[in-house]
Amino acid sequence: MTELNTHVFLYFFKAPQQYAAKILEQHEAELEVILWKDGSHKMASGEQGKVCMLTWLATESWGDWKANMITAEVDFKFGPGKVAKGYNILYDSVRDKIKARVEKELTQANVLWRVV
Repeated sequence: MTELNTHVFLYFFKAPQQYAAKILEQHEAELEVILWKDGSHKMASGEQGKVCMLTWLATESWGDWKANMITAEVDFKFGPGKVAKGYNILYDSVRDKIKARVEKELTQANVLWRVV
């Protein structure tokens, strides 16, 4: 990520330019993840089904903002599709912990899922 990219990102969101230095100096971000599951959820198709969803909490730290700014589209490292490179970096850093927790939760609920 370059200083120019950071300034452009801040300009786009009408954020103060003095935040750029704080964002660029970050080398870590604190991740907060929520696992949501439902054994009988009404799908968009109208059918009932099992749902397990992983979601990230809102951006709070300067490190979070830095990850948000790494927007180059790359292959998702653990499955099909494309994602922002910042997301790949964040997910890769916590994947083992998340995967273990998800598998534990789903096993306790007697649900069979493929966890990526």
